[in-house]
Amino acid sequence: MEGKIDISKIKQLQDIKNPPKNLYYKGNVELLNQSIIAVVGSRKCSKYSKSICKMFVKELVEAGFVIASGLALGIDEIAHRACIENGGKTIAILAGGIDKIYPEENTELSEDILNTGGLLISEKNFGEETNKMNFPKRNRIISGISIGVLVIEAKYRSGSNITARYAIEQNRKLFAIPHNIGTSAIGGMRRLLKIGAKIVYNPQEIIKEYGKIEKRVTIDENQIYNYSVKKRVKLEQDLLDIYNIIGEKPIDINYIARMTGKQIQTINYSLVDLEIRGYIKKLPGNKYVINND
Repeated sequence: MEGKIDISKIKQLQDIKNPPKNLYYKGNVELLNQSIIAVVGSRKCSKYSKSICKMFVKELVEAGFVIASGLALGIDEIAHRACIENGGKTIAILAGGIDKIYPEENTELSEDILNTGGLLISEKNFGEETNKMNFPKRNRIISGISIGVLVIEAKYRSGSNITARYAIEQNRKLFAIPHNIGTSAIGGMRRLLKIGAKIVYNPQEIIKEYGKIEKRVTIDENQIYNYSVKKRVKLEQDLLDIYNIIGEKPIDINYIARMTGKQIQTINYSLVDLEIRGYIKKLPGNKYVINND
């Protein structure tokens, strides 16, 4: 399945600063109901960090946690892979459209995530290219959907440290792995300690922080739209914004207005245009669905 989620139904994203206006997904969206631990770290990670990542993820998965990360090279991809290999479910949060995988080297990994019941999410619409300036904004979602963030390895200036800062701001628990003082990771470690990270030496220390794992939120299925059978179309952006809202379940113009923020008159013009072009159907009661004929 793929589509768009009503952000107001995801409680853990409502209590963060500057929550995403939209969230697009592909895969098992119900994973957002689960207890999620984010695992992040350096792209150029050490062998020590790789082995630590695999060990921690294995035990976290066995304890019932969903693993979230950013699909980047290094620790992110190792966390996703370790989760899959141990029979767990993993969520990848992207900085561009979820049909525009970045980096390309992890395209196969993204397919494996979906094929094993995982989830890809992004606040960027389908078809949007990855903009490197969006990575810091993306990181607030990684921590935002999670109940805790584990930093495996991070240099003093790194994306992982940005995610860690967001975790503290969002009142999420922040965990860090100790490193030798002679390594480049020690600078990032000192920074994490200063902002409130807890040093952990084994996965059980994280698991004990949460006790029994329970579902945290419920997403109303009426707010999730299945676009898996929708035509891939090229439209002007103002029309595409509205087309992307319309799925197989009938919706009215007022709902479209709430979701897009557009004026009713503007939406009416767009709906007529989309209907004339054959992309949508108008139903009795002034409701609309996609046209797959």
